[in-house]
Amino acid sequence: MKMKELIFNSTYGFADLVESHIYGESAFCNYSEDILIERTLRFKKETLLHHYIETTIWNYYNRDIRKYGGDYIYYIFFFKGLFESYNVIFDYFKDIGDDEESSDEYILHNLNDNFEKIWHEHESVFRRLPQK
Repeated sequence: MKMKELIFNSTYGFADLVESHIYGESAFCNYSEDILIERTLRFKKETLLHHYIETTIWNYYNRDIRKYGGDYIYYIFFFKGLFESYNVIFDYFKDIGDDEESSDEYILHNLNDNFEKIWHEHESVFRRLPQK
């Protein structure tokens, strides 16, 4: 039997982020009351804890991305690396290289200009990435 290769790209960073929010002063229940009720009353494979982790990571990056307001090069390559590590195809990253020097300047500039819009339009893809 062939063993599946496990990839832990950014896993420790995500875990540290969630742990700091649990022990910090942020609200545990910072999302929809409907989701809270659904996840606590009905057994599902994706538990309330899964949702909390996903939401905490999403909120962190969402706040950080809004803060940068136009210069998303770091995030483009960070998320491109995560998508590649977890073999998730995301068409927006297919035409850029692994860094700024190996990327077409026009394509990278266009992606940078539209990154916040792409981030919000494809929220579900980005939110599920830490679960891979």
